[in-house]
Amino acid sequence: MFERLNVIAKYNSIIDLNYFTDTINKLYSMTCEMKSINEEELDVYKKANELDKFYEEKKGRKPKHNNMVLVFIEKEYKLFNPTDWNKFLINPRFYDTKRVASELAKEGCELISEYKNGQTPIRYKYNNKIYCVKFKNWKHNHYRPHLGQFPGAHDWDEYHARMGHNIK
Repeated sequence: MFERLNVIAKYNSIIDLNYFTDTINKLYSMTCEMKSINEEELDVYKKANELDKFYEEKKGRKPKHNNMVLVFIEKEYKLFNPTDWNKFLINPRFYDTKRVASELAKEGCELISEYKNGQTPIRYKYNNKIYCVKFKNWKHNHYRPHLGQFPGAHDWDEYHARMGHNIK
């Protein structure tokens, strides 16, 4: 973990560094809980070193790559806490209604429908107006209907108002 952290920091990849830092913090919290010790306020480099040491203690060898540490600690934590093991779930590609709502909230939008998957349109509210977009388009293509950032975003607004439709 420590070596990978140094490589990411060296190349100044902010997104990777933020994601990797979050992963290290979560793994460190899991490790502290398994060892029944209080979590110390350490910088991320020291935490990464502690994770590598924990792996070495248990396995008797150094990890060949950081994914070995990640998978090992997740498996150990599942055995340690079988009922609540997923509270530290580390999967940035998995979205649920709560996570989609937090993504929309970053831009001042409020999710008003249930999120099913990336292909199903979601409804959200922005400045008391309701908009629809597929979440995959929001996340990957940066479609923002409330900002009019793709053709036809507001084509039907006038029609719905004239027909008296209350879209909520």
